[in-house]
Amino acid sequence: MDLEKNPSIPPVPEEPEDNKKPEASPDDSGNHGTVDEQWARELHMPPPVPRQERQEPPQIPPVPPRPENPRQEATPQQSRQPLPEEEPPMPPTYLVWSILCCVCCCLIPGIVAAFYSAKVSGRYYNGDYEGARKASRMAEIWIIVSFVLGLVMTSIYLPITLFSQQ
Repeated sequence: MDLEKNPSIPPVPEEPEDNKKPEASPDDSGNHGTVDEQWARELHMPPPVPRQERQEPPQIPPVPPRPENPRQEATPQQSRQPLPEEEPPMPPTYLVWSILCCVCCCLIPGIVAAFYSAKVSGRYYNGDYEGARKASRMAEIWIIVSFVLGLVMTSIYLPITLFSQQ
C-alpha cells in the first residue's frame, strides 16, 4: 500500500540534521567493541564498567566461648554437648481391655479406663513419655477396678435373682 494514495495516514516527519544520531565508527582494528559498548553508544549512555570477579572474603573461624572465670579452663565435661535422648518404647494402651470392661463388667469404671487408654498414644507421640506412662498405668488400674466391681455385682445380683423366683 502506498502512503501517497491513502490520505488518512499522515506522513512521518523526518528528523532535522542536527538531531540525527552519529554513526558508530569502527576502531583501528575494524571492531565496533563489545555488544554492551555498542548498546551504550546507541542509547547515548556512558560505556559500561568492566566487571571484576567477586572475591570471597576470607573465612574466619568462630571464636570459642570464654569461661566465666578467666583462670578456669574448660573441662571435657563442659565442652560435651548432650546427646539427643532416645524415645522409650510406647507403653501399652489397654484400649481393647477397657472396651471389654465397659461392655461386660462395670460401665462407669470401664469408661474411665477407656478415657485413659485413649490418652496414651496422644501423649506419647507429642513427646510426653512420662504422661503416656502414667495414663497407661491409670488405664490398667481402672480396668482392674471395673473387673472387680463387675465380679462383685454379679456375685450379689445372681443369688438374689435365683432365690427371688422360688
